[in-house]
Parts: sequence; C-alpha cells; structure tokens
Amino acid sequence: MLLLLEQLENHIAEGDFLATKISAVPVKWHIDHSLKVINSVITALRDSNPANYQWKFNVKRTLVFWKGGIPRGVGKVPKSVTPPKDISVADLTVQLIVAKRLAAELSTITPRNNFKHPLFGILNTKQTLKFLNIHTRHHINIIEDILKHQTLQQQQKN
Repeated sequence: MLLLLEQLENHIAEGDFLATKISAVPVKWHIDHSLKVINSVITALRDSNPANYQWKFNVKRTLVFWKGGIPRGVGKVPKSVTPPKDISVADLTVQLIVAKRLAAELSTITPRNNFKHPLFGILNTKQTLKFLNIHTRHHINIIEDILKHQTLQQQQKN
C-alpha cells in the first residue's frame, strides 16, 4: 500500500494534466478519489466488528479479483468518495498524510475485520486490501495514460 501511496504522491505535481481521450477528469481528480477511497475504506475496516464477517460468494468480486483489474468507465463513484470541483495540493497532501498513517495501522487489523463494498459485498481484511490495491492501481494506470498522452501531444507539437 505504501508503494501505491508513493506513486500517487509522485503525480501530485502533474495534477492539472488532462487528456479527455483517456479520462474526462484531470490527474488530481484520480489522486483525490483514490485517497478518499483508501482513507474511508481503511477506517471502515479498522472500526468494523470482526463478528459481523461472513463469507458469501459474489460473482463480480470473483471476476475483478481473478482478473486483477477494473474495467474502465463502468464504475459509479459513490458521493462519499467523489472529489470536489476544486482540488488543491494542500487537500491532497493532507489526505496523503492520513492515508500513510492508516496504511501503517493495517498490520494491527484482524483478518475478520470487514468492509461492505457496494458491489462486492462484505470483504474481510485480506479481500479489502486486495480491492484497495486493484482500485488504486486502476487509477494510477489512468493517470499514467493521461501523462503518456500529454507527452505524445507535446512531441507532436515540436
């Protein structure tokens, strides 16, 4: 998780980059959304009651976890993790500090702690971490594609 947070942090300076052929929103939107998800999910996981966890088969979870990726453009972003219209570097920095602190707490969370995902159902700690890795990598890949597209456009202008 810390490596993924470092990758998000490394892209903050490129936050205003946008490539509408790749994504309708700029890099900073993907960073903000990813950090909001990480922070809210780890908090929910940490604060959950392990007695509430009960495994249940879920086809969508099985497919995404097996594939190791989320298809682009099909997910609906819950309001609680939707970035605001104006995203500042200061806001991203604060969220990043919180995310690093929460990530450091992961080793203290029991295996049966849980998080209820809107599509994947109730995930235990291991499944939640897998979801966070897949979700964060999904947005990092979009960020990197936006930046590649920017580089290609600049090269074509020169």
